[in-house]
Amino acid sequence: MDREYWRARALVLFQAMEQEAQTYRKTAEQAYELALVRIRRDLADWYQRFADNNSVSMAEARRLLNASELRELQWTVEEYIEAGRSLDPKWLKQLENASARVHISRLEAIQLQIQQQIELLFANQLDDLDGLLRRVYAGQYYHTIFEMQRAFHLGWQTAALSERQLAMALAKPWTTDNLTFSERVWKNRTALVNTLQTELSQALIRGDPLKRVTDAMARRMQTSKRAAGRLVMTESAYLSAQGQLTAYRELGVDQVEIVETLDMHTCAVCQGLDGMILPLTAYDPGVTVPPFHPWCRGCTAPYFADNTGGERAARNQDGQTYYVPADMTYETWRETFVSLPLSDLPDTIEAENGLIIRAKSGHALERAMQRGVESVWVQDALQSPLHIRAVQWDDHNRLSQRFIGKDATINVNPETGTIVTVWRTGSATRKKYGKGGQS
Repeated sequence: MDREYWRARALVLFQAMEQEAQTYRKTAEQAYELALVRIRRDLADWYQRFADNNSVSMAEARRLLNASELRELQWTVEEYIEAGRSLDPKWLKQLENASARVHISRLEAIQLQIQQQIELLFANQLDDLDGLLRRVYAGQYYHTIFEMQRAFHLGWQTAALSERQLAMALAKPWTTDNLTFSERVWKNRTALVNTLQTELSQALIRGDPLKRVTDAMARRMQTSKRAAGRLVMTESAYLSAQGQLTAYRELGVDQVEIVETLDMHTCAVCQGLDGMILPLTAYDPGVTVPPFHPWCRGCTAPYFADNTGGERAARNQDGQTYYVPADMTYETWRETFVSLPLSDLPDTIEAENGLIIRAKSGHALERAMQRGVESVWVQDALQSPLHIRAVQWDDHNRLSQRFIGKDATINVNPETGTIVTVWRTGSATRKKYGKGGQS
């Protein structure tokens, strides 16, 4: 295969990743808009209750809630706590403390409501971004190996990425501020909370009307939204590069070529680096290979001075090699050559309640890989559960039943007997229903 082939395939893979990241970025931005709608609503209710001539003075804001208002706030806080499984434990503790207080000012009440919307926004953002980055890393790893095997018509068994590998990739700081993506999410959260609280306090001191207050907050939310979008795209590009690096090492690639998306939006720095060839030992995302800057759209391709790349990669593997036809699809290749999680589960499993498990969804397989859930944990959860929940309708209007095991928790569609998703059982859940389990 010539150089242009590898460049073209690298761009196709990068653009597929970029499209997935862009789709999530739009979802994340919509979440900001929804949070702003809720903040506007809470502020409107607050102003309607306490405003005098369309403004609330700081003196009025610092007055304590009366017994009725305090009771209403406590109900609201209890709803926050009940729905707060994914929230920061520190914030949940603050909510619990607020629920027990007997003296809360009007200002503290609205500040608490505003912060709840921000905490919820960022907790969901962290969970969703974590899932996206795991998919990006794994996707680039598997697709890079697939493209190499298909190009050279040589295939071999490939071990699935472990939870440890994924966790280590996500936990590595790579930017000059030495922050991981999750630390940057929480940093942005804290900055936005502080900014909105300051905006509100200053507005009350000035005696601003409701519209001026909400417009100021909308501008601050817009700034944070742009930062979130930048974080999504830049971290996705970095994890994509790391996934490729892991594959290159497994394949025995010695050199790589920088491949830039060349169009009117490409910066002069990236244009000048396009086509540069460097040894894999010098591969350092953010320094010697893309992403070189926020929103960077560069990637790398394997570079071979000759056509022996496939043979070299095959020699690096233990075990037998197989012929891979050029028209093999990625899905077929993955089923044939990747040792996926849960693949050693029996074809059918009778759960403790008599439900027959007959299938595993693709989503469940992805989640098992991302979360490091082992087959033996799943089988134990189904056949020796700590707890089985009653059948319920899930968020997608499908029947769902949850089996909570000591190491894994499983959601099953009882109509089809399909495992829908899996995750590790949390320590709090394990403590609630039983003892022991995998730490």
